[in-house]
Amino acid sequence: MNAPGARRGALELAVVWLIAFAASLAVPIAVLLRNEVTQPTAVAGLESIASLYAPYVGGLLAYVFAKRKAPAPKGSGPPRSALFIAFAISVLWSLAVWTMLARVLWEPIPLSDAIKAATELGGKLSWLMAPVMGYYFAVGDSPAPSKR
Repeated sequence: MNAPGARRGALELAVVWLIAFAASLAVPIAVLLRNEVTQPTAVAGLESIASLYAPYVGGLLAYVFAKRKAPAPKGSGPPRSALFIAFAISVLWSLAVWTMLARVLWEPIPLSDAIKAATELGGKLSWLMAPVMGYYFAVGDSPAPSKR
């Protein structure tokens, strides 16, 4: 994959994470707007969600903005399979976390319980997410291996 493709893949992956982050933030906002929780409870939920997503979204955005200023050499970047795996695991992680949060929209459970379940699940699945993101972005800065 060439450098523009690697940057585009990183940008697309960042968009996936931003959409997932926004969808997760929408849950405590929705229950607040429905007057099912108090503002302090909703704010605490938003803070917990932000803490859960911060390492991934922050790292992705830093990478995307850094890459706009410093183009990578041609032929660098991870293979398409790494991008596909990063996308797939990102979507699975995000759906799992969002599902734990969104339960408050259709089940009579407290927001704090949903937040706790989502942060626990996100933490338990971080072993899966972190190496994929690390590989994708670490390899993205390395030249492509030579074929011998």
